Formats: sequence, C-alpha cells, structure tokens
Amino acid sequence: MAKLIEQNTVVLGSLNPAIIQPNWLTKIGIIPSGAQVKAKYKVGSNLPGEFAWDIYKWTVDYGMMKIHLKPDQSPDQLNKFVSKIFENLSHTPVSAIGHNFIFEDNSVSSRNPPLKKNWGIGKQTKWGSVINLVEEITLIKDDVTKIRINLNQQSDARKISFNFHCDVTNVDQLLKFSQQCKENLSVAKSILEEFKN
Repeated sequence: MAKLIEQNTVVLGSLNPAIIQPNWLTKIGIIPSGAQVKAKYKVGSNLPGEFAWDIYKWTVDYGMMKIHLKPDQSPDQLNKFVSKIFENLSHTPVSAIGHNFIFEDNSVSSRNPPLKKNWGIGKQTKWGSVINLVEEITLIKDDVTKIRINLNQQSDARKISFNFHCDVTNVDQLLKFSQQCKENLSVAKSILEEFKN
C-alpha cells in the first residue's frame, strides 16, 4: 500500500528572506507566540537557513521558498502557510508554485514498474541486475497545471513523486493555485490507484 512520506510546496519569485523569518511568521499568525523554532545555518555557505517548528520545516532565499509539512498533516496547512505570507506580501513578484507529494510503496517492490512495456526492461538484463529504474510522465491537467509523475523503482521499494506545477504572474494567481493543495493530493492518490490496476 502506498504511504505518503513527504509533502511540500515550492514558490519561485523575487523573495525577501530577511522578512520571511520566524518573528514575522509569528506576527502574521503562522507560528504561535513563544513557539520554539529551530534554525540551522551552514557557516561559510551561500545556502539559505533552515527553520523547523512543530509541523513545518522551511527554507527561503531570494528566488525560492520551500515549505515541508509532516506527512500526517492535512495539506490545507501548506495552503495556510503560503496564503498568510502572500496575503501580507501581495506585491511580491512571483513566477511559479508547485505542490509536491512523495509516496513509498513497499508492496510492489517485487513487481516490475508499471511502464515496463514502454521500457522493455525487466529486473535482470544481460548487462546486470536493475537496481534502480526511473520513469517520468508529464500530464497537462488544464491550461495552467502540469503534473509531473516520477516513478523510481529501487530494489527495496518504489517511490512515486507527484509535482503539480503552475506558472503564475502575480500573487492572486499564486493564492488561487495554493488553495488546490488538498485537491491535488486527492488527484495524486487517484492516479496511484490507476497505476495499480
């Protein structure tokens, strides 16, 4: 049975990491006052700081913000995080938003990947054993949404990644797509069921 092991949202644009910090997130109501937020910075590195609190982990730099949510939480929490930030920073130049869901399915590790007919590759070839096979599909859901599905068959499990991607030109479009996070998780689960049949 497929198990959700990761969910996150990525926003691309011209961001200001000096604003999107724990104190400001407390001020706008994402993090409660007095909450313990862990911060991790790599000294001597250009990598953005990593923050973690309760159900969220996030990073933000000048071009990208990535918010991770614990897999057992409702994806509505990702929408809440994004919405509260960009309702307060409504003039931020943004270019894209993506919802990402990663599932692991140990029950199918002994089977070949679902697209085997297309690849013509089994578990054993004359050159050696296949220990990792990656296949990717891109679907067009509507005029603005692309769904990238990555099937990664490893020797012990299969990971199936879904990326729901939307190019945007303003915060209103970003907020509209952000509200679809829960719906997109439902679509991902439906696609998974179709793969199994």
